[in-house]
Amino acid sequence: MKIDRKDVYRVRAGAINSINKYGTKFDTVELNAYFCIPVRNRHGKIIAFNELKTGMPLVKRVYLKNECWDDEHEDMYYPYAYDKTREMMQVGDIDVQIDQDYNTEALRRYAKWSKENITASLNCLERNSIQLTCSGYDSKQPMDYYNKKLFLCYLDDDFIIISARRNPLGILTGYREIITGRKVIRHSGDEYSEFDNIINLNRQLMDPDIEPIDRSILATRELSVAEFEDYMDLTPEEVEAKISNYLAKLSRERVLDYEPTK
Repeated sequence: MKIDRKDVYRVRAGAINSINKYGTKFDTVELNAYFCIPVRNRHGKIIAFNELKTGMPLVKRVYLKNECWDDEHEDMYYPYAYDKTREMMQVGDIDVQIDQDYNTEALRRYAKWSKENITASLNCLERNSIQLTCSGYDSKQPMDYYNKKLFLCYLDDDFIIISARRNPLGILTGYREIITGRKVIRHSGDEYSEFDNIINLNRQLMDPDIEPIDRSILATRELSVAEFEDYMDLTPEEVEAKISNYLAKLSRERVLDYEPTK
């Protein structure tokens, strides 16, 4: 197989292990490195990278709108690139880093891999990423299970499972609990800070602040399968009891905080 090194890029795939409060990658675990060839549009810009031997799409390059730099871009793992519902990266996702900083011998060794082995490696990449970084991994579950857009709202030592709700403009407005279906958290904020309030069923009572929901962690990746299934077996009344008990605890704590000292 004749290879022109100038046209070959290395793609290092890593499993995202943690994400900072700004929603950007913080730490990754190395998975594998693949060699790819670029796909260019009619203007000569690289728009994607396909794996060298199999031709499988691996990375999509998305150009960002910027008045100063017309070549500013973001490289995205291909299966995620067209999912408009993914507002941010999640722990267990795949991060890709592209360079040409490799020696020729590494490329020669890679060229000796069979197409079958490379295909098998690519096909299990997402599953390996979940296994390395997520405590809820279970080999019996399909990837669809791990990509459910569900999040956790912790109530001290307890939790509820929620889904994000948006207005017609796509702006996050709050969260619904998945069993009762009711809106349990109101979301507000700006580009600098976010605020979440748990909603009290009694509208005459206050809706206390809670820690902002961490949307970088999906519920099915964090919980064990047994924990997730046990939650889904709860009745709506049991879910409401969880929330009511937590609100009552917060209320008692407020009373203690404001109790005058003798």
